[in-house]
Amino acid sequence: MKKKLEEKIVYEPNETVKVTVSNKPELNDEVTRYKRKVSIVVDLGYDKDKLSFSSDDEIAKFLENIDVEDPQQSLL
Repeated sequence: MKKKLEEKIVYEPNETVKVTVSNKPELNDEVTRYKRKVSIVVDLGYDKDKLSFSSDDEIAKFLENIDVEDPQQSLL
């Protein structure tokens, strides 16, 4: 039997963004470390054009513009 210690937490700040955080412990005699991963899924809906990037800067700008605001919080 295999025991999996990896912890996964899913955050959904709004209907279009889902962030999954994984923390997998690496047990050592002296210290416990975590292998960490983050996956971001953004539902952009439909468009007549394909989505593509031609540079790292375009990817960075795209990531900066992801709206992670909770619509319920914006009503306050």
